[in-house]
Amino acid sequence: MVSPAVQQRAWGERPNVPEVREIDDLDSETFVRDYVNKFRPVVIKGLAKEWASRISFDKLASHLNGDEKVQQVLSEPVPELVPDYLERVGNAGQLYLRDFIEKCRDPTSYLQAYAVDCTGPLEFLTPTGSERALLPKPARKRPRNYEPLRAFIASRAFTDWHYHFADETLTVQLVGEKELYFVAPADAEAFLAHVRKDAGNNQITGISSGELAKFSVFKAKLNPGDVLYIPVYWWHLARSNAPSITTAITFKSPLHIAADIRQFQVRAVCRDVIGNRRSWKFIPLMLLAIPYALLRNLFTRFDPREAKPA
Repeated sequence: MVSPAVQQRAWGERPNVPEVREIDDLDSETFVRDYVNKFRPVVIKGLAKEWASRISFDKLASHLNGDEKVQQVLSEPVPELVPDYLERVGNAGQLYLRDFIEKCRDPTSYLQAYAVDCTGPLEFLTPTGSERALLPKPARKRPRNYEPLRAFIASRAFTDWHYHFADETLTVQLVGEKELYFVAPADAEAFLAHVRKDAGNNQITGISSGELAKFSVFKAKLNPGDVLYIPVYWWHLARSNAPSITTAITFKSPLHIAADIRQFQVRAVCRDVIGNRRSWKFIPLMLLAIPYALLRNLFTRFDPREAKPA
Protein backbone atom coordinates (compact mmCIF):
# COMPACT_ATOMS: atom_id res chain seq x y z
CA MET A 1 0.00 0.00 0.00
CA VAL A 2 1.30 3.44 -0.87
CA SER A 3 1.50 5.60 2.27
CA PRO A 4 -0.42 8.89 2.45
CA ALA A 5 2.85 10.85 2.71
CA VAL A 6 4.15 9.29 -0.51
CA GLN A 7 0.89 9.97 -2.31
CA GLN A 8 0.84 13.54 -0.98
CA ARG A 9 4.31 14.17 -2.41
CA ALA A 10 3.46 12.52 -5.73
CA TRP A 11 0.32 14.59 -6.17
CA GLY A 12 1.93 17.82 -5.08
CA GLU A 13 3.96 18.03 -8.27
CA ARG A 14 1.38 17.08 -10.89
CA PRO A 15 0.99 19.96 -13.39
CA ASN A 16 -1.77 20.91 -15.81
CA VAL A 17 -4.72 19.31 -14.04
CA PRO A 18 -7.96 20.94 -15.29
CA GLU A 19 -9.91 22.68 -12.56
CA VAL A 20 -13.50 22.18 -11.52
CA ARG A 21 -15.52 25.21 -12.59
CA GLU A 22 -15.55 28.12 -10.10
CA ILE A 23 -18.43 30.60 -9.89
CA ASP A 24 -19.09 33.56 -7.59
CA ASP A 25 -22.81 33.17 -7.01
CA LEU A 26 -25.47 30.54 -7.59
CA ASP A 27 -29.21 30.53 -6.95
CA SER A 28 -31.00 27.31 -5.98
CA GLU A 29 -32.85 26.87 -9.29
CA THR A 30 -29.66 27.15 -11.34
CA PHE A 31 -27.81 24.90 -8.92
CA VAL A 32 -30.35 22.10 -9.35
CA ARG A 33 -30.81 22.55 -13.12
CA ASP A 34 -27.17 22.93 -14.19
CA TYR A 35 -25.27 20.92 -11.58
CA VAL A 36 -27.33 18.50 -9.45
CA ASN A 37 -29.52 17.25 -12.31
CA LYS A 38 -26.56 17.20 -14.70
CA PHE A 39 -24.21 15.42 -12.30
CA ARG A 40 -21.50 18.12 -12.33
CA PRO A 41 -19.29 19.28 -9.45
CA VAL A 42 -18.82 23.03 -8.99
CA VAL A 43 -17.02 25.40 -6.60
CA ILE A 44 -19.01 28.40 -5.30
CA LYS A 45 -16.40 30.94 -4.22
CA GLY A 46 -16.93 32.72 -0.92
CA LEU A 47 -20.52 31.55 -0.45
CA ALA A 48 -19.87 30.69 3.23
CA LYS A 49 -17.43 33.51 4.02
CA GLU A 50 -19.55 34.81 6.91
CA TRP A 51 -19.76 31.32 8.38
CA ALA A 52 -15.99 30.84 7.98
CA SER A 53 -15.22 34.23 9.56
CA ARG A 54 -16.50 33.10 12.96
CA ILE A 55 -14.71 29.71 13.01
CA SER A 56 -11.14 29.10 14.22
CA PHE A 57 -9.25 26.53 16.27
CA ASP A 58 -9.04 28.98 19.18
CA LYS A 59 -12.77 29.65 19.11
CA LEU A 60 -13.55 25.94 18.86
CA ALA A 61 -11.28 25.20 21.84
CA SER A 62 -13.06 27.86 23.88
CA HIS A 63 -16.37 25.98 23.44
CA LEU A 64 -15.06 22.71 24.92
CA ASN A 65 -16.03 21.46 28.37
CA GLY A 66 -12.92 19.32 28.66
CA ASP A 67 -14.19 15.75 28.43
CA GLU A 68 -15.40 15.54 24.82
CA LYS A 69 -13.96 12.82 22.63
CA VAL A 70 -13.88 12.45 18.86
CA GLN A 71 -13.22 9.57 16.51
CA GLN A 72 -9.83 10.14 14.93
CA VAL A 73 -7.76 8.83 12.04
CA LEU A 74 -4.00 8.85 11.85
CA SER A 75 -3.63 9.96 8.25
CA GLU A 76 0.06 9.14 8.51
CA PRO A 77 1.19 6.58 11.12
CA VAL A 78 2.89 8.39 14.01
CA PRO A 79 3.92 5.62 16.45
CA GLU A 80 5.47 7.99 18.98
CA LEU A 81 2.05 9.51 19.66
CA VAL A 82 0.45 6.32 20.88
CA PRO A 83 2.05 5.61 24.31
CA ASP A 84 1.48 8.93 26.08
CA TYR A 85 -1.25 10.42 23.92
CA LEU A 86 -3.92 7.79 23.49
CA GLU A 87 -3.48 5.31 26.36
CA ARG A 88 -5.58 7.25 28.88
CA VAL A 89 -8.52 7.32 26.48
CA GLY A 90 -8.79 3.55 26.52
CA ASN A 91 -9.69 3.38 22.83
CA ALA A 92 -7.07 3.96 20.16
CA GLY A 93 -9.80 5.23 17.86
CA GLN A 94 -10.85 8.07 20.14
CA LEU A 95 -9.12 10.90 21.94
CA TYR A 96 -9.96 14.02 23.86
CA LEU A 97 -10.98 16.78 21.50
CA ARG A 98 -9.01 19.38 23.47
CA ASP A 99 -5.84 17.27 23.06
CA PHE A 100 -6.58 16.72 19.41
CA ILE A 101 -6.95 20.45 18.71
CA GLU A 102 -3.67 21.12 20.47
CA LYS A 103 -1.94 18.48 18.36
CA CYS A 104 -3.43 20.05 15.22
CA ARG A 105 -1.26 23.09 15.89
CA ASP A 106 1.82 20.93 15.30
CA PRO A 107 2.76 21.45 11.63
CA THR A 108 4.54 18.08 11.48
CA SER A 109 1.56 15.93 12.48
CA TYR A 110 -0.82 14.02 10.24
CA LEU A 111 -4.07 13.89 12.19
CA GLN A 112 -7.67 13.98 11.14
CA ALA A 113 -10.76 13.84 13.33
CA TYR A 114 -14.07 12.79 11.87
CA ALA A 115 -17.20 13.89 13.71
CA VAL A 116 -20.37 12.08 12.67
CA ASP A 117 -22.60 14.91 13.85
CA CYS A 118 -22.10 18.41 15.12
CA THR A 119 -23.67 18.33 18.57
CA GLY A 120 -22.51 19.55 21.95
CA PRO A 121 -19.39 21.70 21.56
CA LEU A 122 -19.22 20.90 17.85
CA GLU A 123 -22.57 22.59 17.40
CA PHE A 124 -20.44 25.71 17.19
CA LEU A 125 -19.52 24.51 13.67
CA THR A 126 -23.10 24.38 12.41
CA PRO A 127 -24.44 27.19 10.21
CA THR A 128 -26.73 29.79 11.72
CA GLY A 129 -30.13 30.42 10.17
CA SER A 130 -28.83 33.28 8.04
CA GLU A 131 -25.79 31.25 6.95
CA ARG A 132 -27.89 28.24 6.01
CA ALA A 133 -30.24 30.50 4.05
CA LEU A 134 -27.34 31.29 1.70
CA LEU A 135 -26.93 27.63 0.79
CA PRO A 136 -28.91 26.16 -2.13
CA LYS A 137 -32.33 24.91 -1.02
CA PRO A 138 -31.68 21.22 -1.84
CA ALA A 139 -29.14 21.24 1.01
CA ARG A 140 -32.08 21.47 3.41
CA LYS A 141 -33.49 18.08 2.31
CA ARG A 142 -32.61 15.22 4.64
CA PRO A 143 -30.20 12.70 3.04
CA ARG A 144 -30.99 9.02 2.56
CA ASN A 145 -27.86 7.59 4.20
CA TYR A 146 -25.30 10.03 5.57
CA GLU A 147 -25.67 12.38 8.52
CA PRO A 148 -26.96 15.81 7.41
CA LEU A 149 -23.88 17.58 8.78
CA ARG A 150 -20.41 16.21 9.52
CA ALA A 151 -17.19 17.93 10.53
CA PHE A 152 -13.58 17.13 9.62
CA ILE A 153 -10.84 18.67 11.76
CA ALA A 154 -7.22 18.13 10.77
CA SER A 155 -3.63 19.22 11.21
CA ARG A 156 -2.66 17.85 7.83
CA ALA A 157 -4.89 15.26 6.25
CA PHE A 158 -5.11 12.84 3.36
CA THR A 159 -8.29 10.99 2.43
CA ASP A 160 -7.68 8.39 -0.24
CA TRP A 161 -9.80 7.80 -3.34
CA HIS A 162 -13.44 7.03 -2.62
CA TYR A 163 -16.95 7.89 -3.74
CA HIS A 164 -20.17 8.46 -1.81
CA PHE A 165 -22.55 5.59 -2.54
CA ALA A 166 -25.55 7.72 -1.55
CA ASP A 167 -26.48 11.40 -1.22
CA GLU A 168 -25.10 14.67 -2.55
CA THR A 169 -22.47 16.66 -0.63
CA LEU A 170 -21.73 20.35 -0.15
CA THR A 171 -18.20 20.60 1.25
CA VAL A 172 -17.77 23.87 3.15
CA GLN A 173 -14.21 25.00 3.86
CA LEU A 174 -14.16 26.93 7.14
CA VAL A 175 -10.48 27.06 8.18
CA GLY A 176 -7.36 26.56 6.08
CA GLU A 177 -7.07 25.34 2.51
CA LYS A 178 -7.94 21.99 0.96
CA GLU A 179 -7.42 20.39 -2.45
CA LEU A 180 -9.65 17.74 -3.96
CA TYR A 181 -9.11 15.69 -7.10
CA PHE A 182 -11.85 14.01 -9.14
CA VAL A 183 -11.99 11.26 -11.75
CA ALA A 184 -14.65 11.80 -14.42
CA PRO A 185 -17.55 9.28 -14.50
CA ALA A 186 -16.50 8.09 -17.98
CA ASP A 187 -13.40 6.58 -16.34
CA ALA A 188 -15.06 5.48 -13.10
CA GLU A 189 -15.37 1.75 -13.77
CA ALA A 190 -11.96 1.46 -15.41
CA PHE A 191 -10.49 3.38 -12.50
CA LEU A 192 -11.84 0.82 -10.02
CA ALA A 193 -10.58 -2.07 -12.14
CA HIS A 194 -7.12 -0.49 -12.35
CA VAL A 195 -6.44 -0.19 -8.64
CA ARG A 196 -6.58 -2.33 -5.54
CA LYS A 197 -9.80 -2.37 -3.53
CA ASP A 198 -9.43 -1.57 0.15
CA ALA A 199 -12.77 -1.33 1.95
CA GLY A 200 -15.35 -2.45 -0.58
CA ASN A 201 -16.34 -1.05 -3.94
CA ASN A 202 -16.40 2.58 -2.91
CA GLN A 203 -12.89 2.97 -1.39
CA ILE A 204 -9.48 2.23 -2.87
CA THR A 205 -5.80 2.69 -2.13
CA GLY A 206 -2.45 2.40 -3.81
CA ILE A 207 -2.46 4.40 -7.04
CA SER A 208 0.34 6.71 -8.11
CA SER A 209 0.18 10.01 -9.95
CA GLY A 210 1.70 8.27 -12.98
CA GLU A 211 -1.11 5.74 -13.09
CA LEU A 212 -3.67 8.50 -12.71
CA ALA A 213 -2.38 10.14 -15.87
CA LYS A 214 -4.39 7.49 -17.74
CA PHE A 215 -7.68 8.98 -16.54
CA SER A 216 -9.59 12.26 -16.85
CA VAL A 217 -8.72 14.00 -13.59
CA PHE A 218 -9.95 17.39 -12.32
CA LYS A 219 -8.88 19.52 -9.35
CA ALA A 220 -10.68 21.85 -6.95
CA LYS A 221 -8.87 24.14 -4.51
CA LEU A 222 -10.86 25.47 -1.55
CA ASN A 223 -10.13 28.53 0.57
CA PRO A 224 -12.06 29.52 3.72
CA GLY A 225 -15.64 30.33 2.77
CA ASP A 226 -15.64 28.29 -0.46
CA VAL A 227 -18.30 25.63 -1.04
CA LEU A 228 -17.75 22.59 -3.27
CA TYR A 229 -20.60 20.47 -4.61
CA ILE A 230 -19.64 16.76 -4.85
CA PRO A 231 -22.18 14.62 -6.73
CA VAL A 232 -22.90 11.07 -5.64
CA TYR A 233 -20.64 8.38 -7.23
CA TRP A 234 -17.81 10.76 -8.25
CA TRP A 235 -14.41 9.32 -7.30
CA HIS A 236 -12.46 11.93 -5.33
CA LEU A 237 -9.42 12.40 -3.11
CA ALA A 238 -8.90 15.16 -0.52
CA ARG A 239 -5.81 16.58 1.14
CA SER A 240 -4.72 19.52 3.26
CA ASN A 241 -1.18 20.54 4.14
CA ALA A 242 -2.04 22.81 7.07
CA PRO A 243 -4.57 22.88 9.94
CA SER A 244 -8.09 22.87 8.53
CA ILE A 245 -11.74 22.59 9.51
CA THR A 246 -14.26 21.41 6.91
CA THR A 247 -17.94 20.56 7.16
CA ALA A 248 -19.95 18.34 4.84
CA ILE A 249 -23.66 19.01 4.31
CA THR A 250 -25.47 16.12 2.63
CA PHE A 251 -28.84 15.96 0.91
CA LYS A 252 -30.88 13.46 -1.06
CA SER A 253 -29.69 12.54 -4.57
CA PRO A 254 -32.08 12.93 -7.51
CA LEU A 255 -33.52 9.55 -8.44
CA HIS A 256 -32.56 9.76 -12.12
CA ILE A 257 -28.88 9.95 -11.05
CA ALA A 258 -28.91 7.59 -8.08
CA ALA A 259 -30.76 4.77 -9.88
CA ASP A 260 -29.33 4.88 -13.44
CA ILE A 261 -28.14 1.29 -13.80
CA ARG A 262 -25.73 2.21 -16.58
CA GLN A 263 -23.40 3.37 -13.79
CA PHE A 264 -21.34 0.58 -12.28
CA GLN A 265 -21.90 1.95 -8.76
CA VAL A 266 -25.67 1.42 -9.12
CA ARG A 267 -25.10 -2.14 -10.29
CA ALA A 268 -22.81 -2.72 -7.28
CA VAL A 269 -25.52 -1.47 -4.91
CA CYS A 270 -28.08 -3.74 -6.59
CA ARG A 271 -25.82 -6.76 -6.14
CA ASP A 272 -25.34 -5.88 -2.48
CA VAL A 273 -29.10 -5.61 -1.94
CA ILE A 274 -29.84 -8.89 -3.67
CA GLY A 275 -27.02 -10.65 -1.82
CA ASN A 276 -28.15 -9.56 1.65
CA ARG A 277 -31.46 -10.94 2.91
CA ARG A 278 -31.80 -8.02 5.34
CA SER A 279 -31.86 -5.66 2.35
CA TRP A 280 -34.52 -7.50 0.35
CA LYS A 281 -37.14 -5.03 1.59
CA PHE A 282 -35.52 -2.50 -0.78
CA ILE A 283 -35.99 -4.67 -3.89
CA PRO A 284 -39.51 -3.32 -4.73
CA LEU A 285 -38.14 0.25 -4.55
CA MET A 286 -35.24 -0.80 -6.75
CA LEU A 287 -37.58 -2.32 -9.34
CA LEU A 288 -39.47 0.98 -9.56
CA ALA A 289 -36.51 3.38 -9.40
CA ILE A 290 -34.27 1.76 -12.02
CA PRO A 291 -36.80 1.78 -14.92
CA TYR A 292 -37.82 5.34 -14.01
CA ALA A 293 -34.23 6.60 -14.08
CA LEU A 294 -33.33 4.79 -17.27
CA LEU A 295 -36.45 5.87 -19.18
CA ARG A 296 -36.18 9.48 -18.00
CA ASN A 297 -32.54 9.75 -18.99
CA LEU A 298 -33.03 8.03 -22.34
CA PHE A 299 -35.95 10.35 -23.11
CA THR A 300 -33.91 13.46 -22.22
CA ARG A 301 -30.76 12.02 -23.86
CA PHE A 302 -28.83 12.34 -20.63
CA ASP A 303 -26.08 9.89 -19.74
CA PRO A 304 -24.46 10.45 -16.32
CA ARG A 305 -21.37 8.54 -17.46
CA GLU A 306 -20.56 11.43 -19.81
CA ALA A 307 -20.74 14.16 -17.14
CA LYS A 308 -17.77 16.51 -16.66
CA PRO A 309 -17.24 19.67 -14.62
CA ALA A 310 -18.77 22.52 -16.62
